Amino acid sequence: MKYLWILFLTAGLVACGSNESAEDKMEKAGDKMEEAAETMSQEASQAWESLKDQLGVYDSRIDEAIDDIDAQMEDAGEEMSAQLKERKMQLQEWQKKIDKRMEAGADKMKDNWKQFVSNTEKMLNKVDQELSGDEGKESGEEM
Repeated sequence: MKYLWILFLTAGLVACGSNESAEDKMEKAGDKMEEAAETMSQEASQAWESLKDQLGVYDSRIDEAIDDIDAQMEDAGEEMSAQLKERKMQLQEWQKKIDKRMEAGADKMKDNWKQFVSNTEKMLNKVDQELSGDEGKESGEEM
């Protein structure tokens, strides 16, 4: 919103420098501001759709990993079954976080969008590590 206001003021100042009437200049400046706002809105919507698609891909990957774990548990011994159950619970927690991000995304488009995207990308990197079996220190971290 701050950028729109700056854009409006700049357009207004530029418009005041020509031979047009002040009213025409302000109308053109308003039109330019509306165009800029629409462009920004479209870009934000496209960014959200892209991020939402990416979250959906991770959600599907986790579903597949959970299905694999369920299949492995059928033939696993007691110790291995406990390990698989723990891994399944970790993956389900990641899935809950992904679902929560998908639900919160539309609200975050207005406030702190860059931070939301950054945090989401960090979370997805951790999910990648979890899915690839690289369960280093980071898999236990909170997001």
